[in-house]
Amino acid sequence: MRVPRPIAATLPSVAEVVEAVRPSVVNITTRVETGSFLFRRFGATGNGTGAIIHPDGYVVTNFHVVHGANRIVVTTDDGGHFDATIIGTDPVTDLAVLQIEGDGPFPALPFAPPDSVRVGDWAIAIGNALGLPGGPSVTLGVVGAIDRSLTTQQQSLTDLIQTDAAINEGNSGGPLVDLNGEVIGINTAVVRGAQGMGFSVSSFTVVPVVQSILQYGRVRWPWMGVGISDITAPIALQMDLEDRRGVLIGRVWPNSPAQDAGIESGDILINIGGHDIVSLRALQRVMREELEVGEEVLAVFLREGQPIELLVTLDEMPR
Repeated sequence: MRVPRPIAATLPSVAEVVEAVRPSVVNITTRVETGSFLFRRFGATGNGTGAIIHPDGYVVTNFHVVHGANRIVVTTDDGGHFDATIIGTDPVTDLAVLQIEGDGPFPALPFAPPDSVRVGDWAIAIGNALGLPGGPSVTLGVVGAIDRSLTTQQQSLTDLIQTDAAINEGNSGGPLVDLNGEVIGINTAVVRGAQGMGFSVSSFTVVPVVQSILQYGRVRWPWMGVGISDITAPIALQMDLEDRRGVLIGRVWPNSPAQDAGIESGDILINIGGHDIVSLRALQRVMREELEVGEEVLAVFLREGQPIELLVTLDEMPR
């Protein structure tokens, strides 16, 4: 008989969490020039949200919030107004890093360990919903799912946290935090017509994207040039696989490191660079944290049930 875990008698006060987090949540106003006439420039303005993640004034937000902006103004919770510059962007993950042009230190939010996020955990979304005056809006919900993928008219996003905490226009780029006040995701998308479904880019993706932008000014991840998927039950049944470890190579890009190494569609990757691969997420973690662009690594595959070893020279992921 399964014995349920005891439930804590009290939960942290949401109001106290919000009070602690608010100083690190900023309003982002952008201006995009649309043309000029008789020496006068015309432009459109936009609004979004950002989260301060470093005392030096680094702010993470969505790429679509600042895309094409000629001027960016950050308004802090205490009413301060600062110009901001773009340090780097990554359209693939819809993330951008700005820096506030002002004297710090600024109050920064910590990130939660990505593996700590569970379906059913409470989640608090904070942001500049609809650009309304009077401070940020706060909504409360739960983590409905993790590792979601979503295709919109503009892009395809992966590694998303699904939540029923209301996310509206203007919330984009704001933090999704847990009851410890730690960032578990950056709010990025709303599905029109869906009830109670918003999506945030998981800290599992946000943290390495930010680190790469701060180091290189862009996202610089190692790349093999393959399309990969987890080995699900239907795939295992279709391929008559008794062992479901590893990830399935579905496609090999032409003129890629994978093609040069002799990797084939249908191969199953089980180890790379000495790291066992049990899932797509595990492979992403190894590629982002353990391996480097230009590194030659030994990869172990199963091909028709037999192990083979191939040397792969990793390239930089094309953008």
